Amino acid sequence: LPPALRWERIDKAAGEWQPGVMRAAARGLPADEAALANDYASFFEAVNERALNWPRTDRSRWMASQGLARLAKSVPVAAEAQLPRYAQALGFTEADRGRVLYQVALQSASSYEPEGARRLAAVPLSAYDDRLHELQVREAIARSDWAGALAAIRRMGNEQRSQSRWTYFEARLSELTGDKSGAQALYAKAATKPEFHGFLAADRINQPYTLCPWIPHDTPAAKDAVART
Repeated sequence: LPPALRWERIDKAAGEWQPGVMRAAARGLPADEAALANDYASFFEAVNERALNWPRTDRSRWMASQGLARLAKSVPVAAEAQLPRYAQALGFTEADRGRVLYQVALQSASSYEPEGARRLAAVPLSAYDDRLHELQVREAIARSDWAGALAAIRRMGNEQRSQSRWTYFEARLSELTGDKSGAQALYAKAATKPEFHGFLAADRINQPYTLCPWIPHDTPAAKDAVART
């Protein structure tokens, strides 16, 4: 492989936290480049201060942020504590910081640690995905923080927020925080879905369940096939 393709492989391996693959791909690089690639791999195996002197490049930022994210998966408090030094030395972007803070928050909140809420709040919104949005709601509910859970739902993207379960929980949390008229409208919206949380919403407003429509064009053979399953 030419050096450019070797570096492409190294970058992708870093994204998967695979220092062994990084070292293997580095073997055909020129000596100075191989030394840097192996130092990148060493950072994944044990975060070290040599990274503070890496060249301030996009690649170095990628490697350092991925290495810290890997550390955060096992020791979130250590990754959080060390992040500022590397961020300053290498000029981390918001995406680089978010990559580390995402893992810090994910591991802390998943374990319902006392610092979970603060760490979730520290993650840039640009680094959030559906998984972290859901975790933020669950973490707040576990603390009976109804207002915080409601705010977390309202930070979700439209596609996730419009799912019947989140519409139902938005309604329930609105009710718990005193917005009864808003809750009724949300229950009615959720109840239009022939799904579990749609049925729960229908129960809350004493409305008949929305059921999956029967399609009259179904052939007898198709109906027989369904009946046999």
